[in-house]
Formats: sequence, structure tokens, C-alpha cells
Amino acid sequence: MMLLRPYERIISGDAKGLLALFARLFLSLLTLLYLVALLCRRLLYRMRLIRTHKVELPVVSVGNITLGGTGKTPCVAALAKMLQKRGLKVAVLMRGYGASVDGVSEEAAELKRLLPDVPVYCDKNRVRSAKKAKEDGADVVILDDGFQHWRIRRDLDIVLVDATNPFGYGYLFPRGLLREWPSALRRADLIILTRSDIPPTATKLVTIAAIKRFAHNTPIIEAVHKPKHFLRIPKGKTKAPSWFKGKKVLAFCGVGNPAAFLMTLTMMGIKVAAFHGF
Repeated sequence: MMLLRPYERIISGDAKGLLALFARLFLSLLTLLYLVALLCRRLLYRMRLIRTHKVELPVVSVGNITLGGTGKTPCVAALAKMLQKRGLKVAVLMRGYGASVDGVSEEAAELKRLLPDVPVYCDKNRVRSAKKAKEDGADVVILDDGFQHWRIRRDLDIVLVDATNPFGYGYLFPRGLLREWPSALRRADLIILTRSDIPPTATKLVTIAAIKRFAHNTPIIEAVHKPKHFLRIPKGKTKAPSWFKGKKVLAFCGVGNPAAFLMTLTMMGIKVAAFHGF
């Protein structure tokens, strides 16, 4: 079974041979360009040549330091529901990039499904969408994928770290999956270690120790991805998670972390005969 996609096999070192070696060297050169762009952007903000805007609403950011699926969407949904239970009117701000369904990004469509009574604003200019949320009566906004979005000043920065691949193979993009160096975690107000039930306890403790080296006093909480049910498409009928236990299946997915999805199926007692991650 293929656990890693071709690109990830190269950057993880799983792919061997001369061709893979040259590919990693080429990606390393591209990473230098990415690093220069990252440092220049940060310098422009520090010199205040690009402004950071304070909006008239409390802003909670949910983000990460790696590319790929760390669990931002379910975290945003859970956070929005928690704030709603406290009587607050919540709005979600997102860029809305990626593949689209009927003109709406897949992530936005999923959030709208999970949060039918929460407005989701998709706009590259999230300062503008924050002002629109304020006009529409929001009490607080959640900034989806906002850790690297310095244009809006945040009141709380929540950063998700995937326990199955916490530091994106140890390199900045595109040589690895890091969007920033792990030292950026010191900017976080809260760190959530997602999929914390998948790696062995010893591995998880090593990850937590590594995080604490960068974010000494930042609270760290653990979270797990717990399947609720299987959904039969297109009829919409559901089956309990235990329904597939012991059954042999062909599995595929189009998520940010296919390997973690496969591990979840395995932990549920499902016999995966073949697997492919897109």
C-alpha cells in the first residue's frame, strides 16, 4: 500500500536513487527562494511598511506551521460551536482558496455544512471581511488558517500541530512541509497536538518536549480525531463506526494527511486491502 504521495516520498527521504536525490537538491534551491520571500515579508511588517490592522472585534486565529491536514476545519467548527454556546454571534473568515464546489472552496463548503447558522466569509482581504462581519452583527471572528496572516492583529493565536508529522519532515517548503521554522511556535497562545492517539506514547512525549523547546510557557492540549459514522453516498444513510470492523476494504482519500487517515482506519479494526491518497 502507498502511504505517501510521490512528492512526500521524495521530501521524506523514502524515495531512493539518484533521481530522488537530484529532486531533493532542486527543492532545496527553491526553498532558499521561499525563505528569502518569507524573511522579506516579515521585515516589511516589522518596519511597518505593511500595516497590521486592528479590527473592532475579538479575533481568534486557528492555524499551523505545516502544509497539509492538521485538523483546522474540525477545530474551527468545534470552537465556533463552543463560542455559540456562550451566547456569542460567531463569524468565520477564510481566504477560500483551493478546489471549489459550485464556486465555493471545499473547505468553505465543509464549514458551511458543519456550521449552518454561522456566516462564513471567503475573501483574500480578511480585513474587509472582518468589517463586513462586524456590520452583520458578529461578536467575535475566527480566522481560519491565520497564523501566517499578519495583516490582522489577533487576540488569541491557536496553533495546531499534527502528532503524526509535527515538523513537516524538518524542512521549509518545498523541500519539506514547514511554512515557518518551528521557532514560530513561540508566537502561539495555545498549541493543540492533534491526532495525539495515533503515535506511540514515547514518540508523542518526544514531540511535546520538542514543542516546549520553542514555546516554553505555552499551554499544550491534546486532541484526537474520532470518527462519528460512515455516510453512504448518495443516499445519505449512516452506519456506526463499528460497522466496518473486521471487514476488508479498498480505501482512498483526498485529504491533507492521507497516512493519518489510513492509520485511523487501521485503529478502527478495518482491514485495508488497498489504499490510495490523492
